[in-house]
Amino acid sequence: MFLLSTGGRITRAQFWLAALIYFLITVVAGAAALFIITAPPSELSALVLYVGGGLVFGLVFFSAVAVSVKRLHDRDKVGWWNVPMAILPCLLFSASNGLVSEATAEVLWLIAAVLGLWGVVELGCLRGTVGPNRFGEDPLAGVVTPVSSASSTQDIPTML
Repeated sequence: MFLLSTGGRITRAQFWLAALIYFLITVVAGAAALFIITAPPSELSALVLYVGGGLVFGLVFFSAVAVSVKRLHDRDKVGWWNVPMAILPCLLFSASNGLVSEATAEVLWLIAAVLGLWGVVELGCLRGTVGPNRFGEDPLAGVVTPVSSASSTQDIPTML
């Protein structure tokens, strides 16, 4: 399954499908956590919240890294590009929340936003390498894209 391995390449559509899956998992996990938090406190609920939340976070985090590595492979880049495009923005954003002065926080937040936007464009918007590259075959190889009939000169009506 493309969500749990780091080998090969994936398309932009698969990347956005994975993002949707992560969003849905986050919504369900958040609702479950809210239900547990608002229930009467017990040791079992705390255990479920921390262990279950940790397992869900770990699985989603690993999967997100694997999916972004495969998108980077499709762009003919190594997986280490995740550091400036995904991990560094998270660290900078976290550091901007109360760890530094307000002016420095604004600069860190801006840098994090620019790096994060670059990551979204690179992974989610730009087409991968056409044809095979060092990471595998083109995932779009053999996919026929529809061509509108107006682009064919044979189908353009002529006026007599």
